[in-house]
Amino acid sequence: MLYKSPLLSDYVMDETTNQIAKKAQHCISTAPVILLGSGASAPFDIPNMPQLADHLVSNVSFQEQNEIEVWKKVVSELAKNINLEEVLATDGLPEEVVDKVIIHTWDYISKADEKMFRQLLSGNFSHPISKLFQCILRSGEEAVEIVTTNYDRIIEYACSATKIHCNTGLHHGYAWQFKSEKKLELCQNQRKVQSVNLRKVHGSLDWFKRADNSIIHAPLFEYHSQELKPLIVTPGISKYEKVQYEPFRTINREADDVLEGAKGYLCIGFGFRDRHIDEKMRNELTERNLPIVVITKQATKETNTLIEQCSAKNYLILEEDINGTLARTNENPSGVLLKEDFWSIEGFIKFMT
Repeated sequence: MLYKSPLLSDYVMDETTNQIAKKAQHCISTAPVILLGSGASAPFDIPNMPQLADHLVSNVSFQEQNEIEVWKKVVSELAKNINLEEVLATDGLPEEVVDKVIIHTWDYISKADEKMFRQLLSGNFSHPISKLFQCILRSGEEAVEIVTTNYDRIIEYACSATKIHCNTGLHHGYAWQFKSEKKLELCQNQRKVQSVNLRKVHGSLDWFKRADNSIIHAPLFEYHSQELKPLIVTPGISKYEKVQYEPFRTINREADDVLEGAKGYLCIGFGFRDRHIDEKMRNELTERNLPIVVITKQATKETNTLIEQCSAKNYLILEEDINGTLARTNENPSGVLLKEDFWSIEGFIKFMT
């Protein structure tokens, strides 16, 4: 159910709207690090966590009795409306169960991702976030810095559609191997090419590990070979183990550096449910009072907790309201009502112009 503030009987005055817009514009002027969560991909029909949970319940099955019993417990917990992340965080899940969850997760999200890829090939794909990239790059920045927990390739497609170089840390091409080295930089006329630097801390649909443990980048949409294992980190306790290995170790180290060097944060559809990222941001917000803007359909309890725990003094949360957008700031923690959609990516960009 959409939240409607009980403290407001009418829409706020334009002066207040302008003040909120200035707060958002100030954050954008810092060329903030952008954090993307599953909510950023939802408009493109990429499955969210509840949808993934339903898919796994309907499609995952096992032959061995031990695995059958373990999976029954998982299904039972999900039936109690416990979120997928919490359920899969149970200690002692057999490796076979984790591997099957990874494959089914990869397959389910990849099918949705392929539809966007086909739109890109036909020239019909667009993403409003491209305008935000262009705005930041026009200001003279060498790169837009992004940290994301998403596996999909929506941002890569958005960059391709607008001819912006996108760097994911793995070399471009077919079956290129990963090496833990500095990111690839392109130059044109002896000047660095502006780019979007995308740190995919939970992996990507086009990252795989071979039987010899080498890591490759390959644009696949169907999973056929047991010799290739998808390199995505699914919800649960195992993700904190896997990030200790490549390519996650390098990608997470780079993400740490980016978050520590940020002058501001723009969070899009990000739920703040990743312990590693949350701790890093909490430290930076507490120590440096950075501006942070969160745009989301509905702020999670983890988002609210983060803002409270770091005593943020320079925050703006824009979330969907039944009559438009609820805007919460440190000056108005209960929120003020804006009569238009400013909480979506497209609406937020409109808010900035």
